[in-house]
Amino acid sequence: MSKYTLDIKLQVVADYEAGVGGYKTLSKKYAIGSSIIKRWIHNYQDFGLEGLYLKSTKTYYPVETKLNAIELYLTTELSYREVGVKFGINNPSLIANWLRTFKKKGIDGLSKSIGRPPTVSKQEKNTPKAQNTKTETDVYVK
Repeated sequence: MSKYTLDIKLQVVADYEAGVGGYKTLSKKYAIGSSIIKRWIHNYQDFGLEGLYLKSTKTYYPVETKLNAIELYLTTELSYREVGVKFGINNPSLIANWLRTFKKKGIDGLSKSIGRPPTVSKQEKNTPKAQNTKTETDVYVK
């Protein structure tokens, strides 16, 4: 669950657009960090109301998208945020992370899956155990 509701986010953005104050003024008024308010306003300006919603699932980007975003960043003078807008990525730090990983590990680093590697499947796990129980029952029968 999000710490801030959509209503609060919309209220802050509306106050900013109405000229009530800047990031720091709104930060004091709502007791919310100015960097958070700045992110909300940028997301609203770039993606509309969709930019303020909390995403329920993690978004995975294909390697081609990551490479295209990195290439655009390196070949132009666009910021991470501007590149993110072009690719529909509302978190500019993702592009910075991709670039850092690309410089360290190359393309292989971008395609690396995240998380724990898969464990042995249940079928493989149960097969030796099932064989042992059969031999034990055979011993009891004999």
